[in-house]
Amino acid sequence: MSVKFRTALLNHAAGNYEDHVVSAVGTTMRVLMLGMMVLFGYDLSFQPVAGYNYGAKKSSRVFETLRFLLIVITVFAVVFTITGSTIPSSIISISCNDPEIIDAGSRAFRVVSIFFSTFSFVITSTDLLQVFGKGIAARLLSMSKQDFFLIPAIIFLQKIFELNEDHFSRTVASYFALFVAAFLSVAIVKKLKSQSRELSLRERQPVIIRISPVYDHLL
Repeated sequence: MSVKFRTALLNHAAGNYEDHVVSAVGTTMRVLMLGMMVLFGYDLSFQPVAGYNYGAKKSSRVFETLRFLLIVITVFAVVFTITGSTIPSSIISISCNDPEIIDAGSRAFRVVSIFFSTFSFVITSTDLLQVFGKGIAARLLSMSKQDFFLIPAIIFLQKIFELNEDHFSRTVASYFALFVAAFLSVAIVKKLKSQSRELSLRERQPVIIRISPVYDHLL
C-alpha cells in the first residue's frame, strides 16, 4: 500500500513538470544507478563475510571488514559526489543530446549526488543490523527512506517551500534516514569494537605450557 501511495505522489508531482524535465529526471536516475550498482556490489560482498564470521564468533574480523567497507565506500561516494557536483552536464550529456534535458538533468544530478554519500551508509547499516539478527530494526531503516521520510518530504516541500522537484524530496529523506541509521548502528559498532579489542588482547597473552610431573624425568 505504501509503495502505491508513494508512486501516486511522485506521479502527481511529476504532473507539474514539462516533458523535458521528466526526461531529465529519468536520465539522472539512470546515471545515479550506475554509482549505486558499485555500492550494491560492495554491499553484497560484505553480507556473507560479516555473517559467517559473526556466526563463528570472530568479532574482530567483522569489525575489520566493516571498517574496510566504510573506507572504500566513503572514498567512492566522495569522488562520485564531487564529480556530480562539478561536471554534471558532461555526465548527463553522455546519455542524451537535447540541451534542455542536459540543463535540467545537470541541476537534478547536482542535487541527487549530494545524497549519494548518505545512501552508502544507510545500506551498510541495514546489512549490519541483519547480520546481528536485528530484523525489525533493519526493516524500519529500509522503510524510513522510502516511506517514513520520503512521503512527508514530497507533501511538505511542495506545500510549504514550493519545491516541486522530486530530487529535493529524495535528498531530504536520505539525510533523515542517515540519522536513523546512525542511531540504530552506533551500539552495534561499539559492541564490535569492544569485542575486537578484547579478542586482540587475549591473543597477545603469552601461552603457558604446563608439563605433567609424570614426564619430569624426561627433561
